[in-house]
Amino acid sequence: SDSQIQAVVNQIALALIYIQNKGFYHCDIKSQNILLHGGQVKICDFGLATSGAKNKVGTPNWQAPEVLRGE
Repeated sequence: SDSQIQAVVNQIALALIYIQNKGFYHCDIKSQNILLHGGQVKICDFGLATSGAKNKVGTPNWQAPEVLRGE
C-alpha cells in the first residue's frame, strides 16, 4: 500500500541522513543495497563508502550520464 511504501522511503531517508551526519557517504545507493528485514530497512554494502568530501563513485550502470562525463 502507499503507506507502506512511504514508511520504507522515510526509513531510507532517515538512514542516509544519519550516515551523513556521522560524516560518511554511502556512494552506491541502489535497490540491491537496501534490505527489508522484519519491517525495517537496512542499508548494506559500504564497500564504496567514504568519509569527508563527497566523491563521484558508485556503480557505473547506476550513475547519471552527466556524472560519468565528469560534469
